[in-house]
Amino acid sequence: MNVLGVLQLVIQQFSTMKIFVTFFILCFVCKPSNGTSLVKACLVENGFGASGKDLEIVKAVANPEYVGILRQVPKDKLSGVFACIFQDRNPTTNLYASLKRLIEMDDKVSKAEAQKMQDSLTDCHKEAGDDAKLLNCVNAFDSPFDEIMATIRDVPDSLGFCYEKCKLTISEMYKIEQNRLNLKEIMTFVPEEKMACTTGCKVDKSGRSLTSRLTDLIHKSKKHDEKKKKEMIETLNRCSAQVSGVKVETYNLIKCLNLYKPPFIDLY
Repeated sequence: MNVLGVLQLVIQQFSTMKIFVTFFILCFVCKPSNGTSLVKACLVENGFGASGKDLEIVKAVANPEYVGILRQVPKDKLSGVFACIFQDRNPTTNLYASLKRLIEMDDKVSKAEAQKMQDSLTDCHKEAGDDAKLLNCVNAFDSPFDEIMATIRDVPDSLGFCYEKCKLTISEMYKIEQNRLNLKEIMTFVPEEKMACTTGCKVDKSGRSLTSRLTDLIHKSKKHDEKKKKEMIETLNRCSAQVSGVKVETYNLIKCLNLYKPPFIDLY
């Protein structure tokens, strides 16, 4: 194959991947592109610098490898940093209510521990005058609250409507965040029902049609022959017609297609 042929093949493959990225990232688990810039701005705003060492302070929370770093850091200032990060990502959301939700989603603590966290949070909420003081009051950077702080840091969409609606746990949210481009890996950890609920919710919020996206993916698929593509399009059209006008239409389309099983999961 000559150079031009190779180039055309690369462009064609990239085009297919681009459709997938658009579908899975933009409509499913968008990750803010300004994450590092935001953290730097919040560090500076609270009296830190913006160097790599300063960024390690934020990274150190709930990270055993960096535990020594936090011993020298004023917790009231660090509380200000995390309050800043939260407020920037969730400008219309109340921190107290959000922390209560995240405690409910924390599958790493027992029910008794979760209740103690809720009680501590409620007591501090009555005393604290702002978000930073609330975090400082609950000792947010010590166990078990440090895992909640790490979730706010690592999973930008952890407080999004869809994760709460679909009752994902913190561990499941992390799995999705860590495997944004590997749906098959996600499905080994996140229950299919929760995944269908979350994907349907995300797609509906995006305002984009799942049917049109899947149609593009099928036509450009390199993993299916023309006969299989025809069958998939027929299944897609049948299911689309079947769920048209039904409540939570996208969710029901996902269920009708068995989206997370062959042949549709092979699109990813």
